[in-house]
Amino acid sequence: IGSATFTLALAPADFTAPILVGGSSVPVTLTGAGQQARLTFTGAPGQHVAVQLSSVTIAQSTVSLVGPTGAILASASIFTSGGFFD
Repeated sequence: IGSATFTLALAPADFTAPILVGGSSVPVTLTGAGQQARLTFTGAPGQHVAVQLSSVTIAQSTVSLVGPTGAILASASIFTSGGFFD
């Protein structure tokens, strides 16, 4: 049993940007707690894509590939070493 002190703060607006399959990488900078990044791309049913992250300075985060219905198609924990999933 214990206690905690809570503080409530407004999260910055989410980062949003398009990204192209096979195109250039997109740098993302998050500026506050609770802020999320959402990169969008056009895909086709059955298309296979891979996600690679590099130059990561966030200690740990979860990256998800979300389909058009909002269902999570793939997800991975990413650390400062970067990561890759498909």
